[in-house]
Amino acid sequence: MRSQIPCLVAFLCLTLVEPIPAVQIEFLFAFGSEGEGAGQFKRPVDLAIDPAGRIFVSDQRGDRVQMFDLEGNYLHQIGTPGTGNAQFDRPQGLAVGPDGNLYVVDTSNGRVQILSQSGAFLGQIGSRGIGDGMFENPAGIAISKSGLVYVSDLDTRISPVQVFDATGDYLFKFGGHGANEGHFEGPGLLALDDAGKVYVPDWGYNRVQVFDGNGNFLYQFGEAGTGEGQFSGPEAVALGPSGNLWVADSQNDRVQVFDPTGTFQFSFGSSGVNQAEFHGPVGMAFDANSRLFVADYHNNRVQVFQIVSKSRPGDYNDDGIVNIADYTVWRNNLGAASGTLPNDTDGGVIGMDQYTTWKDNFGAASPSPVTSTAVPEPSSLVLVAFALTGAALVRRRALR
Repeated sequence: MRSQIPCLVAFLCLTLVEPIPAVQIEFLFAFGSEGEGAGQFKRPVDLAIDPAGRIFVSDQRGDRVQMFDLEGNYLHQIGTPGTGNAQFDRPQGLAVGPDGNLYVVDTSNGRVQILSQSGAFLGQIGSRGIGDGMFENPAGIAISKSGLVYVSDLDTRISPVQVFDATGDYLFKFGGHGANEGHFEGPGLLALDDAGKVYVPDWGYNRVQVFDGNGNFLYQFGEAGTGEGQFSGPEAVALGPSGNLWVADSQNDRVQVFDPTGTFQFSFGSSGVNQAEFHGPVGMAFDANSRLFVADYHNNRVQVFQIVSKSRPGDYNDDGIVNIADYTVWRNNLGAASGTLPNDTDGGVIGMDQYTTWKDNFGAASPSPVTSTAVPEPSSLVLVAFALTGAALVRRRALR
């Protein structure tokens, strides 16, 4: 069941740089508490959401995986402590495969177990050891659309990412221990995008490294620190709306968001036990409604946030408020081509349609009343300029 954290007005208003639209991060609710009972956690690590909307949470020190619905209501438990089939010892990474089966990184048993969603054992990948296809301290897992399975290993002697086919046969590995590009000091909960790129958080070197699907290094971002785009123990990467990269900056108790090239966009969260505060955020997952689920490790809970676009028709300078500044932007772009203005819902050459939209939405999201402010009408000079611009555009089209 949901915890009774008061949900009054918990908005973290965050403005992103262009071209990604501004968003709000709205705290919705949290579920879980410390304990061994149904729906309680002893250090939740990772999450996975299946197409039916069921949430799986790895309960690391509880040696189990728990299933919830999208409202945080407990459904049932998968696994018990042990070394046998469908038993776990410190499980971490989770993934739902294209076949709908659940893949669980059974860390201290040195393997990945494949289970049905009811918890029936179906098979395993790997065994304990340091050879190809073997694990010492496996952590993260991601599965491609074609069924390739990528597994990271935290063991400091090897620190690779190993790749297996859909039947669990070893294919290849990449990485290794070290500070150079393409090497790791503790690869964590990794992610794959639709193009097959692999995003690996490198816990020890405070960076995220990006590879193609064959393990070739592409680029990296991040460095040690507490500033924007800096990390202290990044544990997980998740792919969010618009292809943004959401990174659990665990020891800084926050989540940072980057565009697909690794350019910092914004962050949210701080240290604490209240809503929208973290103590070691780790695994993350998005549902179909752009809700973000975050495993809050030391607080023994999962926090849930809504990602809400702040884009508003008529907000032509994309600052979240439709005001006189947007009129100036519209005026300065009269006659420009479609797509010039942010949040232009009309399309076509910039003209009176965009003005009408701005006028109809004037004051939206304004932090103070605007009812006493008159909405300016275009001056006759502006209208003449617009008419001349339109005539020129027509003439240029006729000459083509």
